[in-house]
Amino acid sequence: MKKNLLLIINPNSGKGNVEKKINKLIHNFEKLNYKINTIYTEKDVSILEKAHKYLEEADLIVCCGGDGTLNETISIMIELNIKTKLTFVPLGTMNDFSKTLNISKRQLFSIKKEKELKTVKVDIGIFNKRYFNYIAAFGAFTEVAYETPQKLKNIFGKLAYFGVAIKYLFKMKSYEAEIEYDGKKESGKFLYGGISNSESIGGFRWYKKVDFKLDDGKLEMVLIRKPKNVIQFFKILILMLRKKYIKPYFIYSQVKNIKIHFKTEVKWTLDGEGIEKTKEVEINNINKAIEYAVPYNRK
Repeated sequence: MKKNLLLIINPNSGKGNVEKKINKLIHNFEKLNYKINTIYTEKDVSILEKAHKYLEEADLIVCCGGDGTLNETISIMIELNIKTKLTFVPLGTMNDFSKTLNISKRQLFSIKKEKELKTVKVDIGIFNKRYFNYIAAFGAFTEVAYETPQKLKNIFGKLAYFGVAIKYLFKMKSYEAEIEYDGKKESGKFLYGGISNSESIGGFRWYKKVDFKLDDGKLEMVLIRKPKNVIQFFKILILMLRKKYIKPYFIYSQVKNIKIHFKTEVKWTLDGEGIEKTKEVEINNINKAIEYAVPYNRK
């Protein structure tokens, strides 16, 4: 008996050459005895509107696109309590979360047996009433991470961030905030705040793999205080590159719940996509909310 696979494709990902890349994937899963139901995302049209009739009967969901497409997919799955396994074909610019899961396009395109997929349970964040797969962030370093050209990252690695960060040095705003997290309180002016469940954010690897788990019921929180001078600013950059988030420059903690009150409205990004400004934020962790089907690494 055939199993059902729901294939969600963002046709604008991968420089618009999706069809050439996806045909191989479809062929592989058809050989694994899957019936493929395919939908294409459209601007201003919810994935739910197109996929609703396939979601309940799907044995596997495959999302092909960038981090934004993945965000919408997991949000619908959680809202509808869909427990189907999900896998991801990364076709976007950053593909941060796929790096954390060690998923590549080539792996899924070359899969030949179902046993080549393992299950990985992953926590999901909830930002006020919206979900995020791997990052909710505000402030200066969201611009640095997402505006550093990929070519510079490939050539210069971590040093590429220095150049873009210096560009923003005198443009960076600070945000006055009061913060409560897991029974603790902090306040002050902050350049950046990130609450995440990913090793890679904006193409930059923020954590060592041993420093976090995807399913521990906690999110990693890093807040960067406003430096008093240029020397402190460069010290912050150096500490970031060394992945040492120490006081007094940083507030770092693994958290289940965080509440933030800003003096003014602040713009956030969820999974790399900008959302409306807000003064009041509450973030919680939904433990093991999504099960990913991840290819085993084959050397």
